[in-house]
Amino acid sequence: MTKAEGPSAPDGPRGARAKAARRAPVRRYDHEEILRIVIGMMPVLFMAAVDQTVVSVALVAISRDLGQVELVPWVATGYLIASTVSTPVYGKLSDLFGRWPVLAVAICVFVVASTLAALAQTMPQLLAFRLLQGLGGGGLIPLAQTVVGDVAPGHLRGRYQGWLASVFAAAAVLGPIAGGLLTEYISWRAVFAAYLPLGIAGFLVARRALRTLEPIEVRRRPIDYAGALLLGVSISCLLIGLTALGGGREGLLTRVLPLFIVGVLAGVGLVAWERRAPEPILPPSLFANRVITLCCIVGGLGVFVMIGTSVLVPMALQSMHGLRADQVALALVPLSFSAPCGSILCGKLMSRMVSFRYLLAAGQATCLLAMLLLAILMPAPGIGFGLLLVVLGLGVGLTMPATIAAAQMAVGPGLIGVATATTALTRTLGGAVGVAVLGTVLFAVLGIGGGAMTDLAAVPYDTLETGFRVTYGLTAAISALSLFTALRLPRANPMANA
Repeated sequence: MTKAEGPSAPDGPRGARAKAARRAPVRRYDHEEILRIVIGMMPVLFMAAVDQTVVSVALVAISRDLGQVELVPWVATGYLIASTVSTPVYGKLSDLFGRWPVLAVAICVFVVASTLAALAQTMPQLLAFRLLQGLGGGGLIPLAQTVVGDVAPGHLRGRYQGWLASVFAAAAVLGPIAGGLLTEYISWRAVFAAYLPLGIAGFLVARRALRTLEPIEVRRRPIDYAGALLLGVSISCLLIGLTALGGGREGLLTRVLPLFIVGVLAGVGLVAWERRAPEPILPPSLFANRVITLCCIVGGLGVFVMIGTSVLVPMALQSMHGLRADQVALALVPLSFSAPCGSILCGKLMSRMVSFRYLLAAGQATCLLAMLLLAILMPAPGIGFGLLLVVLGLGVGLTMPATIAAAQMAVGPGLIGVATATTALTRTLGGAVGVAVLGTVLFAVLGIGGGAMTDLAAVPYDTLETGFRVTYGLTAAISALSLFTALRLPRANPMANA
């Protein structure tokens, strides 16, 4: 420390917050400027959000074309692991070097990798390109949400985050529909090739929208490579272990236990390291903030319900009721429209300073009601089934924007990027855990080893009904846990950077 800096530039969390405050953007944006930026972020957000569901529909066609069926699950899992690991890294880098340079790199990596995936000739090639695509995709969602947090004033941030969340909710539901149509009528390669024009358009729109964004003062800071490595090892091992749970009972301990042990040890090492790192990837001060911690838990559990349902419901419609892909798409229309409507409604309520606590509780209570009715009634496709999907979509939509807005308002401007990325990280983990756990439970109840989708046609109807009833009930229990957590939030909204 130089004499010029003196005691006014302390080290540690307080010093970090003081330095972050000096770099905070001070410009006030009007509604038209904010709206232009929000619209510019929508294609970027859509690309990453839709990938979480669009590829799953094409897995059967991929296995027929490229072979090596045992590697097919890693087409989705590899992307998920890479994007989850890279998410907090992007958030920290954007706080250090600015939003647009980091976002531009993420878009370019994602689009190039998607194009290469469309040209893959072997399964190992496809897996390598999917890992690269995940490294790019991990920055798209948190950076788009962070930009909106930068430009929107605190009391209106929820409204604009609601618009972004409506894109996320729509992509989660429309992904399986788009993937099925592209795979059925063109090729599975069209699923990846479609990102090229979409990515180019998203890059140009985002660049134009962010011209007015206040630049962040760039200062040379040490990058927490050790923290990033420990985070990557921990998350990768835990997610791979969860995925391996569905691979049958033989050799379960030898497959899964070492992964969990390494993952937990790396997590413990990460916590110890981040406490003394000069520029930690995951600042410990974030998790000392009660609002941040609770929002991460509610967001993760909420996405567990959303992603899990978006996978379970189409499976139930196809296996129990014999619906084709286009009929499943039609049956999911109520969910496709109600989820974005719920997000927009949540944004409007947040702009009127309705408590985040009550918004999140209302959203999860609505999800709980819908999942309980699905588990008890097990309705066939029709009006009643559609109404339940409307209720479920409204609950999902009410939850998503509130967690991001609350986390952003609970920290200073210089920490918005890492706070948003941390919340996005837990949401991605929630989706990954949801798919792994619900899939494992379903196939265990059905008595199917290895989770082979094609085996569902041979399962008796009564057994299928029992399996989906159990998984719907488990999803309802997760909604109840999320509701309990939401009620632990303070009644008054955080206003750290309003």
